[in-house]
Amino acid sequence: MFSCSISGKIPHEPVVSIKSGHVFERKLILSLINQNGICPITEQILTIQDLIAVQVSEIVQPRPPSATSISSLLRHLQNEWDASLLETFKLRKHITQIRQELSHALYQHDAACRVIARITQERDKARSELVETRKNMAAVLTQTNFRTIDAVNLEGIDEKITEKITKKADELQRWRKNRPKKTENLSTKQQLRTMKEISSNILHSPSSPGILSVSLNTNDKDLIFTGGNDGQIINWNTRTKKVENILKGHKKKILALKCSNKQPILLSGSADKTIGLWTQKNSTWALTKQITYPEGPVNDLDIHPLGDYFVSGQDDQTWAFSSLTQGRVIQSVIVDKCNRVNACKLHPDGRLLCTGDDAHNVRIWEVHNQKTLINLERAQAEITSLSFSENGYHLAASSKDGVVRIYDLRKVSILHSWKAKDSTISCVKYDQSGHYLVMAGNGQSCSF
Repeated sequence: MFSCSISGKIPHEPVVSIKSGHVFERKLILSLINQNGICPITEQILTIQDLIAVQVSEIVQPRPPSATSISSLLRHLQNEWDASLLETFKLRKHITQIRQELSHALYQHDAACRVIARITQERDKARSELVETRKNMAAVLTQTNFRTIDAVNLEGIDEKITEKITKKADELQRWRKNRPKKTENLSTKQQLRTMKEISSNILHSPSSPGILSVSLNTNDKDLIFTGGNDGQIINWNTRTKKVENILKGHKKKILALKCSNKQPILLSGSADKTIGLWTQKNSTWALTKQITYPEGPVNDLDIHPLGDYFVSGQDDQTWAFSSLTQGRVIQSVIVDKCNRVNACKLHPDGRLLCTGDDAHNVRIWEVHNQKTLINLERAQAEITSLSFSENGYHLAASSKDGVVRIYDLRKVSILHSWKAKDSTISCVKYDQSGHYLVMAGNGQSCSF
């Protein structure tokens, strides 16, 4: 049996030197040749070509003497025992982890079942409310002189209406120039900073929450109207903190509300492509007339200073001039280079109309001839709201990028422009004095 001349152990790959005849382990001798280039025994020059592999049968390494002793056997048994205990510990740890994951999965399943049960309950409640709404609508249809009017066969704004608009505008201009300016009762900036929320109330259905439009009842300062995502209009008494009336008649969300200052009439614009005319009888509001726009939802409403007419902006690329008392469309105007009219507001004198659309345009129209008088500087995003100042000189316009622009209509230029904290400003409104501007955004905040 061979043994390596270097290590003295039986080689796994024996090679023999043709110069000295010594046997080496192949790995050891190759390492020494690469380092020194000489034979480690004879110190003669030795190359790889001087080595010849020895063909031998597979060598079984004998056990070392230490492995056959009792102490060595006990040590091997101890190692096996320790390995078994370690494996058992790992298995227990893995079982504990699986149990925790299973417990978490069961908890999630239980929570999902509860959510499904709650949603099912809300669905059943919504279905019952829908059945009740249909019954109420049927009752309204039978008890009132209800009719649906399509925006077709329009008469147009004739000379008689034009004369009334012009006369009213001249009258308001003279009154505005001659009236005294009163600012003694105007709130100061310090007073505005101290304003706080005194109450918060959930009025609409929790299954479809959200208030999209608000209008004050000018005949009773304690009453306000709110239009929600649930398609209902709530008449809320701020003094008694009670709901006076629930107005049901629209099938989809309420996008615009406007109360008349001269008559007990409420206008409502909805995503169901209709405008509802509500009248008050014995402290109860009922839907008496309805205008249908087949092409798109009604986004905004405003009542003319005459009190007999109103304007509306729709998703069908039009604004319309309609009769408030008769509940019919008189004139419909197509707004080019846009898809929908998001906002429309009448000038305080009633002679001019401003529209804002999804193509970022702000335009001033003459109501009587429906011609574009001014194209103001375009915004960078969709127009969401418009408001004229009380003196009629300034116009505020908000857009979806959160920018509010104040236009000076005398110079046809932007007087001020700033970016609000909220990413989107949904509504801007001048106060009655024209000194303050209120902004409401999607960040659940209101700014002056």
